Amino acid sequence: MAKYTYLFADGEKQEVEVSYEILEILKKEDHDEYLNDRRETRRHIHWEAMDNDGETFVIPERFQMNSATAPEIWHGEMLSGIRESLEALDPDQRELIRKIFFEMKNPSEIAEAEGVGRSAISNRLTRIYKKIKKNLETDREF
Repeated sequence: MAKYTYLFADGEKQEVEVSYEILEILKKEDHDEYLNDRRETRRHIHWEAMDNDGETFVIPERFQMNSATAPEIWHGEMLSGIRESLEALDPDQRELIRKIFFEMKNPSEIAEAEGVGRSAISNRLTRIYKKIKKNLETDREF
């Protein structure tokens, strides 16, 4: 038997005896949680933290409004760009997007219904995503 210190959500610690097999599992879970927390922390960077070596991050002029309206404008611009990008797709591509995102079908279900392999659907989706990304990059300055 080995001793493991269990940390409760409220910050309280308690030492418990566990088998060595359980101890290894708990250590692995602790390590995975640490890595996930680290990954999540690195993902969220505040705008003010983007000042590198005296270079200030410049917000595009069209977004330099009061802080209450800027997120709504950004959101509206983004939705407009996405809508235009979706309209630029071929009808078959739009249909596939509708099935995936609105009917919540997975690629395997679609492939089976169309009588093709799952990889064919995945390849179509990859081409669609690239086309949408290209349209967003050329039409907008996000």
